Amino acid sequence: MKKNICSLATLILLLAACTKEIDLDLNDDKHSRLVVEGSITTEKKAHIIKLSRTSNYFANEPTPRETGATVKIFEEGSDDPFVFVETEQGVYKSDTSVFGKVGKNYTLEITLQDGEEYSATAFLDTVPDMDSVTYEYEEFNMNNKIFKYYILKLWAQEPEGEGDNYLFNIFINGIWDNDTLNEAVYDNDEYIDGMYIPGVDIYGIRDEDFEDDTITVRVDMLSIPEDLIEYNIAVMMETEWKGSPFDGPPANVPTNINNGALGFFSASDVSSYEFELVKQQ
Repeated sequence: MKKNICSLATLILLLAACTKEIDLDLNDDKHSRLVVEGSITTEKKAHIIKLSRTSNYFANEPTPRETGATVKIFEEGSDDPFVFVETEQGVYKSDTSVFGKVGKNYTLEITLQDGEEYSATAFLDTVPDMDSVTYEYEEFNMNNKIFKYYILKLWAQEPEGEGDNYLFNIFINGIWDNDTLNEAVYDNDEYIDGMYIPGVDIYGIRDEDFEDDTITVRVDMLSIPEDLIEYNIAVMMETEWKGSPFDGPPANVPTNINNGALGFFSASDVSSYEFELVKQQ
C-alpha cells in the first residue's frame, strides 16, 4: 500500500514539474481590428457608419470607438462623394439629403488617423412595392398556456430574375420591434421568383405588446445581398448560438471590408407599408 502511495506522489511531482504557463494572445490592443457597420439606402435621410475596434477577450467593457476617421461613400458614375461627419465617438453621419439609387454601386472609403485605409463596395438592388400588409389573429396552445399573436402577411409582386434577397424591419408605434440579429426576418425568391406573393406570413406580433387597443404598424422591406444574410448568421453562430456540445470550431466571420477589417457595408432599396392593427377583444 505504501508503494502505491509513493508512486502516486511521484506522479504528481512529475506532472507539476512539467507544467508551463502559457500566455494566450486573446486579441490585445496591439492586435485589435477595425469593425465597420453601416449602409446606404434609397431613403433620403442621414445615413450612419459606425466604426469601432475589437477588444481583449476578457475585457468587461464596451468596445473602443474609432474616432477621427475620414469617411466617404462614392456613387458609381459620380466624382462627388457623400461625406460623413463624426457626430459622436465612432458614429459618422451623412447629410439628411443623401440617398442611394437603384442599379448603382456604392463604395465606402475609410481613412483612419494613422493613415490606414479600408473600403467596401455594395450594389443597390431593387425591392418590390408592397401592395398591402394584412394580419390574422391566431392562438397557440403550448404546455397548456395560450399564446396570442397577430400574424403579418405580405402581398406583393416579386420581380423576375433569381437571386433577390429581402430583409423585413417591423416598427410598432414608431419603435423598431425586431432590432436585434436574432429577431431579423429574411426571405428570398428561390421558390417565388417572378410570382405574386399572396399573403405570405412574415412576422408575428404578440398580443401582450399592445399598450392600447390600436397600434400603428410599419413594415419596411429592404433589398439585401445574400452575403449580408450569411454574415449575420455567422455572427449569431459565433455568439448567441454558441454553447452546445455540437458546436463546430470557432471560425472567422465573413466580411466585405478589405484590409483585414471586420463588419459589413450594404446598400438597399426600401419600400414601406403602414397600417392600423386593432386588438382582438
